[in-house]
Amino acid sequence: VNAVLTDLYVLKKPDAVLCQRRNEVHPFDGSMAEGKLEFLMQKNNTAFAMCATHSKKRPHNITVVRTFDGRVMDMAELMVRRYEAVQESGKTGSLVGSKPAFVVIGEQFEMNEKFKAVKNLLVDFYRGRVVETLDLVGLESCIVLTAKGDDQVLMRVYRIALKASGTAIPTVQLVKMGPFIDFAIGRIRAASEELWKAAMRYPKEVTGGKKVKNITHSKLGHKFGRVQVGQQNIDTIQ
Repeated sequence: VNAVLTDLYVLKKPDAVLCQRRNEVHPFDGSMAEGKLEFLMQKNNTAFAMCATHSKKRPHNITVVRTFDGRVMDMAELMVRRYEAVQESGKTGSLVGSKPAFVVIGEQFEMNEKFKAVKNLLVDFYRGRVVETLDLVGLESCIVLTAKGDDQVLMRVYRIALKASGTAIPTVQLVKMGPFIDFAIGRIRAASEELWKAAMRYPKEVTGGKKVKNITHSKLGHKFGRVQVGQQNIDTIQ
């Protein structure tokens, strides 16, 4: 499970910290465990955490934790059922700091609440910095999440290879890169309604503050206005 955690950390570099010391933290063990986890995350200035634990009841377990305003918001347990490391796949990792593309396969991610929670956490974890434009050459890796059965999520990571096609649009191929991990979904702790509402609120700088009639704003902060044109007398138009 430490090897799995290391490979997941490599995909997030340089926007991640790999803790070398062992910390006795079990996120689902109540408020004291959450307090210790929040302290470690604030110390390392991180909003997300992945904890590796191993026990007889829950072997090879990865817990994904997301915080808001320094408090634990939601968590999900992912138990490793099968694992193929980056080194075993023949192609080593992508360049540091590159943004991955995401492909999500399976209707469970739209219909099932626990699959929704896992997808939301993993996509948000690897989203990175929000950018307005992206160079096609800089799109190096692709993370594929596939729903299987009632509780399995298959995570596959591929390198994106751009091949010459004779046209302006290159031929895209996915090359096996790794890690390849089969997860079984364990316990899910959803965010409270109050904390989730606070986390989803857009600041006034984005929304434009007090609502003005016929003025709207996009999620990126762009401002759009609607102009009302009065009735025109087309008989006098030249």
